[in-house]
Amino acid sequence: MKKIKFYIKQLYKIFSQYFFFFLYGKPREILYPSEEKNIKLFKVKKNDNQTYDVYEIKNGILYTTRVEDVALILNKKLISGPSFQLRKTENITVKFEDISKNIILKIGTPNFQKKIDGNVFSLLTGGGGNKNYFHWLFDVLPRLSILEDCEQFDKVDFFLVPSYKEKHQIQTLDILNIPKDKILDSRYFKHIKANNIIATNHPHTKREYDQDKWHLPIWIIEWLRKNFLKHINEKEYPKKIYIKRNGLNEKNIMRSIVNEEEVITCLKKFEFEIIDLNDLNFLDQVNLFNKAKCIVGLHGAGFSNLVFSNKNIKILEFRSKNKTKTFESICSSMKINYNSIIQSPTNMPAIDQQGHINISVAELENKIKEILN
Repeated sequence: MKKIKFYIKQLYKIFSQYFFFFLYGKPREILYPSEEKNIKLFKVKKNDNQTYDVYEIKNGILYTTRVEDVALILNKKLISGPSFQLRKTENITVKFEDISKNIILKIGTPNFQKKIDGNVFSLLTGGGGNKNYFHWLFDVLPRLSILEDCEQFDKVDFFLVPSYKEKHQIQTLDILNIPKDKILDSRYFKHIKANNIIATNHPHTKREYDQDKWHLPIWIIEWLRKNFLKHINEKEYPKKIYIKRNGLNEKNIMRSIVNEEEVITCLKKFEFEIIDLNDLNFLDQVNLFNKAKCIVGLHGAGFSNLVFSNKNIKILEFRSKNKTKTFESICSSMKINYNSIIQSPTNMPAIDQQGHINISVAELENKIKEILN
């Protein structure tokens, strides 16, 4: 039965590709913006000398796999610059590959095209933006700032986002006054043609997703703080917090603290409150981090909220030796008191998720005493 299902899938895949080749053709050439009058290029320079390109493509076509590839197309040619293709290397680093590796040069655009009457701004960023809180805050939303700086914001009729399903996606766009009726979700708009398609390059222009070498541009931190800290409220929030990762009992979890109950028992002696960020809306997370004095937790997207913290906060991050220094780097940029307990993983279900670690309770207790003094 499995073999039959496999062959049926293969036959469907072959038939589907031929069908869409017949319907839309397949780009075979690469087009450079300087060679085409129907592509306008704008330059944006941020205050820490980061420079960005903004492309406006008349009668442009966009196709995305929603994970690794986004293709901007004009006159059946793949446009170099706004198109991108992400690939993992052997050491799990994700990098932007050469445009000749874009998947549409092999498979075409195998989805029905939807025509959009208006100008569409693309905030697509790769698979991380579909659900992940970190990538939404740092890879997706900052593109709105780049758009504002090139004075094209008012021209946009629709905003194409990786997804419009997670509560942080819905809430942040609402706070930023992006109307719901102007949002296109790439789950349903994978292949579009519009009057104009506007796209930027990645907000981390020098980033290849190698976290040990990564530094978040300061302007992104400043922009996030400017737009969201204005919503700080008068509610009381816990001052000492342990961030409990959601779903640690699930079979497919790729990163956890093996002895988490012991860790929680230890922290409770120091009057830490246990918080699952999934129980909070976006603004509550902003307020929580802004008002906290000490936050402890396992490396994860929840620490993205560090950008909303006050300067006197103290952070203790648990992480695997494998990598990553993402949040240490953010703390360094913000001059936040950062501490860590780093352990070798006891189990590695997926190397890019850093595995499961065991935290020495004695080391934790000494570290907490040191931090709180």
